[in-house]
Amino acid sequence: PETAFSNTYSVSCDGTNDYVDLGTGPNTAFNDNSGDFTVSIWFNFDANVSYDTLISNGYQVQIYLVGSKVKTWLSKTSGASYLIAGAATDTTFSSGTWYHLGIIRSGTSFKYYVGGDEDSSHTGTGETHISTNALWVGNFTGLSYYLDGKVDEFGLWNTALTAENMTDIYNGGDPADLSSFSPTHWWRMGDNNGGTGTDVTDQGSGGSDGTLNGAAFAEDVPS
Repeated sequence: PETAFSNTYSVSCDGTNDYVDLGTGPNTAFNDNSGDFTVSIWFNFDANVSYDTLISNGYQVQIYLVGSKVKTWLSKTSGASYLIAGAATDTTFSSGTWYHLGIIRSGTSFKYYVGGDEDSSHTGTGETHISTNALWVGNFTGLSYYLDGKVDEFGLWNTALTAENMTDIYNGGDPADLSSFSPTHWWRMGDNNGGTGTDVTDQGSGGSDGTLNGAAFAEDVPS
């Protein structure tokens, strides 16, 4: 596995009005290379009473905690015509625990990875619609379905990584340095910002820095 590296900060959201705005730049990662993409994110939720958004840019990309499972919707159009509609993890997640979630879309294959291992597999067809909304961590359109919990080390690729990559990124439960995986975007959720201010620096090649909106840096991280 990759050698563990210093990870001190995460971002905490209160479930009421907190989120991270990553701008519109990352949206194209979901539609490059015929729709192939990879998501890697660590999360720890406090309560899941409805929809707790992990990542969303509106109807086009929706990754939620629903009933303590992660479900994903990916839209083909600006409306609600879906190539993935509510695909769920097999894993039921518990509050107060850090988890690593990986999502790999390669062609028609859509797979979840939890804790470095394949969790479930689904099938979708078509390319995702590129949203004109910003990509958010912690809410759906800036208005609703806020996350009550924390997120850390969010990586996004416009290519499909491998199952072996997911195992290496999980790194036995200690977040790995993603630089060797050449992420398109990589938000460390405070470690590049000293846990201060409201900026969330993008360490990937895409250069889409984020902004905290009510959310705060926290010294609670996966380990």
